[in-house]
Amino acid sequence: MDQREALVSQALENSARLERSFIEQAIFATKLEDQGFTRVEIGEVLAVDKGTLSKLIGVARDVPTDVIYKIGAAHDAGRRPWLELRRLVKLDTTPPAADLLSLVPATGTAAEKLSAVVRLLQKAETAQQKPQPSPAPLSRLDDKPLAYRAKGQRMLIEVTEKADRGFLDYVEQNLGDLYDAWKSSRS
Repeated sequence: MDQREALVSQALENSARLERSFIEQAIFATKLEDQGFTRVEIGEVLAVDKGTLSKLIGVARDVPTDVIYKIGAAHDAGRRPWLELRRLVKLDTTPPAADLLSLVPATGTAAEKLSAVVRLLQKAETAQQKPQPSPAPLSRLDDKPLAYRAKGQRMLIEVTEKADRGFLDYVEQNLGDLYDAWKSSRS
């Protein structure tokens, strides 16, 4: 039996003996890939489709190994929290691996540790998102159903009553004439 056949045999034997968690499968898949197995072969050994295999390998490659091992197998967690952790660690705002490791609680089940890290990173992501400033309110034009806002080289005109929509069409059609009238008043 060559090394390839031995690994496949070991994988099948281990699969029959115990059910691996998502992250255990992910680590095993990357080890097989590192040893030269193709993704097709790994998919057959793990009995997963191409998309699932890609997710497994992606999580194991993107989440720092020390963080994975400190969290643990997390048999009850499933794949979604691991996929979310992968998404979060790929953000620009995520702390370096050493700091990330310190976010993993020392106590609790592996699933609880995983959830705690995901929650902390989600909080950090939310805190980093800057609220968009609301635009300045429109100024009303005396007692007319018009409002406007001018900023820099732009102007927004709004009619406040649906029946006056035609005014916007009028302005649009006569914009050139308005500009010409303004230009000639400056001379």
